[in-house]
Amino acid sequence: MSETNLIVVDWTSSVLEVGVFARNLRGYELRSHFTTPTRTGLRQRPWGKISYLLGADAVGQQEDKNTIIFRNPGRELPRIEDVDLQTELLKSFWQGLHEFLIRREVLAAEQVAPVYVIPPLRFPLPLLEKLRSCASETPLQLRGTTTAAAALVMGILGLPEFVADLNQMAGSEQTTAGCFVAREESIEAVCFNYQSVGPSHHRIIIRDFFQTTLDELSPRLSDSDCFDSLDVLLLVEDPELSDSARDQVKTSLGQIAGATERRQRQLPTATSLKLMGGAEVARFAAGRATEPSQYELSHLCNLGVQINRSRFYPLIGKERLRSCKFPTSSSQSFNLVGEPTGALRLNFCFGYSTRIAEAIPLGHMVLSESELTALADDSFLSASIRLDRHGSGEFFLGVMPENRILRQQPFMMPGLA
Repeated sequence: MSETNLIVVDWTSSVLEVGVFARNLRGYELRSHFTTPTRTGLRQRPWGKISYLLGADAVGQQEDKNTIIFRNPGRELPRIEDVDLQTELLKSFWQGLHEFLIRREVLAAEQVAPVYVIPPLRFPLPLLEKLRSCASETPLQLRGTTTAAAALVMGILGLPEFVADLNQMAGSEQTTAGCFVAREESIEAVCFNYQSVGPSHHRIIIRDFFQTTLDELSPRLSDSDCFDSLDVLLLVEDPELSDSARDQVKTSLGQIAGATERRQRQLPTATSLKLMGGAEVARFAAGRATEPSQYELSHLCNLGVQINRSRFYPLIGKERLRSCKFPTSSSQSFNLVGEPTGALRLNFCFGYSTRIAEAIPLGHMVLSESELTALADDSFLSASIRLDRHGSGEFFLGVMPENRILRQQPFMMPGLA
């Protein structure tokens, strides 16, 4: 059993991708690549002990009074408000991952190993902190997490030919790249601005990122504000992609008319791009870069309040975030119609789009029915945000025209602060 230098886990889809990296002179080299379903389970034993199930161990299990199975825990975890259940599920992830690596002969039972995780897109900061604390109960050491968008961009920038194209096109100017990684069952897309500030200084602004199905690619592109103005488009296809799926991708990407350059390639490592990007982030975070390269990476996001089941209203939009000076603030007022019939909950979130399905929760505020009833007939509520810097600030809920604050809540944006 060889020494393990780094394990990178991509937990962003229905299949858990695990990469085992060994350190070499230039960074980390992918040595082994494993997959297992993300399905997770908890089983209460007669003597009270909880058994943790992950992947194949949970697939064949049936739910009963002592067993609960989560088919897609990465999607379901942010919705669970039971703190103890959240904790047990995250323990299941770590215990199951540890046992999975032992069975694959990557680790010995007591061997300590550093791990970097690419968590599901919608994990808020408290859930990421809990992910870290639950890791301490196994020999696996969580060294850090990175967003799926950042991992994918860093993986793409590890393709020498594409980076050479970017540098040739951009020179010292900024260029906009759109990159798509197509598999049979899903497609990932990222749009970012790239600028080579110096020989080893790269400036990156991520403008959009999403994961979707091939059937939903066209409507999601229509809902984007950046893929219609690309300088270069890169399509990376899994070699196993069927002809019908390739035609479907080609048709959907045909609506992107602005790209001056198009690049298309197949990569046996298409499914590993985020893993390799995560290893690059880990390398720079640990200060182990052997070359004097510097990546200045930021994100353009919308921050706002949920208005219905599918959308949130941006109190601060992406374009304003691009040029604003900190601190900055914004607010939106709304009327309450009719008599209250219960409590009012306001959810605050952020995302590259305004889709709730892609948004990351930042917190919520609740006004009781009695508080709503006590408001004057001519009053209206005001949702406000103050952004102190790019990744943190505070939300406020007030009542006008009294100019009175009812609730306030600080926040930090995971992966951006």
